[in-house]
Amino acid sequence: MILVLLTLATSYEVTVFKPEGDYIFFESFQEYDWHLRWIPSKVSKYKGFWSQQDSPYPFGYKGEKMLYTQSSNEYYAISHKFDKPIRITNKDLIIQYELRFSNAIICSSPLIKLFSANNFDPENLSSSTEYAISFGHSSCDEKTNMTFTLNLHDPFNISKINEYKLTKIFVPPRDGLNHLLTLILHGNESYSIYADAEHFCTEPLVGPTISPLISPPRHINDPTEIKPDTWDDRKMIPDPKDKKPSDWDESQPEFIYDSAYPPAPWYSDESYYIPDPNATKPTDWDDELFGEWEPPTIKNPKCWGQIVGCEEFVPLIKKNPLYKGKYKPRMIPNPNYMGDYIPRKIQNPEWHGDIEPYALLPPITGIGFEFHPDDSSIGFSNIYIGDDIEAMRDWNNKHFFNKQYTQDLKSAMDSKKSRPADLKNEEIGLFTAIIHFIKEYVNIKFLSQFCVGAICVFIATKFYM
Repeated sequence: MILVLLTLATSYEVTVFKPEGDYIFFESFQEYDWHLRWIPSKVSKYKGFWSQQDSPYPFGYKGEKMLYTQSSNEYYAISHKFDKPIRITNKDLIIQYELRFSNAIICSSPLIKLFSANNFDPENLSSSTEYAISFGHSSCDEKTNMTFTLNLHDPFNISKINEYKLTKIFVPPRDGLNHLLTLILHGNESYSIYADAEHFCTEPLVGPTISPLISPPRHINDPTEIKPDTWDDRKMIPDPKDKKPSDWDESQPEFIYDSAYPPAPWYSDESYYIPDPNATKPTDWDDELFGEWEPPTIKNPKCWGQIVGCEEFVPLIKKNPLYKGKYKPRMIPNPNYMGDYIPRKIQNPEWHGDIEPYALLPPITGIGFEFHPDDSSIGFSNIYIGDDIEAMRDWNNKHFFNKQYTQDLKSAMDSKKSRPADLKNEEIGLFTAIIHFIKEYVNIKFLSQFCVGAICVFIATKFYM
């Protein structure tokens, strides 16, 4: 047990910066030379300054860095150009990045974009730069959603680009911690969306969750065809033999005043407060200076104590026991029911055969961010582009979830005001990791039998006694 704890303690500060296995592209923004790979736009309106910074408390591990925006209400644009274009075929494509809002969210859409311009130049990046995919967190005025946009070539005009957007609502976390956003374009032409590995959806790209439809149906209802007046689509009809009873009174209102009120005694001509009859006008009162003198008010003795009430009585309303309402005959199946009217089908002018979305997706030439936030200090890290889902999961398990545990534990400690005042941030990260490990995996009896030494005794007595 001591070996496990010592191993944990000595290895806690070791950070896995890059995933194992094959991947197409990865950027952690941990290395000092990140700025050689990521180029800010030189277009004049993009004045927002980017910087590599240590993540604020609670951080996931000692020395954690992210690429941060510095101020609000500035235009930001930064990107990386791929050495060669990425083409999506029948393989899975994973797009993933970590995002952190260090401050309360006002209005920002820090989406990751995969650019498709043939002559893509990071220095000329702007809102008009062509992109194939955008994905991420969009939040404004308490409305938060995951967004996903796909730009495909028009099958009739290859030079035209059509935009397709996600229509379903998925609400990602919006606190001040790191969150992992994942989009997977599957080789079978479906897509999946995750936040912190929580599965939001898996849907076909050609399905109704993407608007407009990427692959419209071959036939549609004739929009010019109108249902005939003689078409009867009523499933149920009033029974013509069911007549209103002769004693059915429809004149009674549904609600009536309760005749039992007002209760006695009730003085409607008395007020709850009256001028004090014993008050006298001060001798030094100047009407021209102070206005006409009015005596102070006191409780009316007639309206307080055992009395029920004073002033105008507002009668209570109750359900009328005689109310029946308009008579409605019972319903019976319609013998003339013809079913729902279905117009005739015609060839859909928008149909262009069975569409393969990836065949219309332009090659991806770059990746980056271009947005105008109302928020400051938005952090990005661990951008992952790959085609191996298992390798992605292995990377997330080894890196993100350990970091998430630490952040959550630190936040919980702060909320309970149990953060040790004499410990530095990195020491807190170590202790929270140890305590989490013990509570999750170690039986306290086993710990007390085999754990020796001052630190183990401290942990056992501090957190279990």
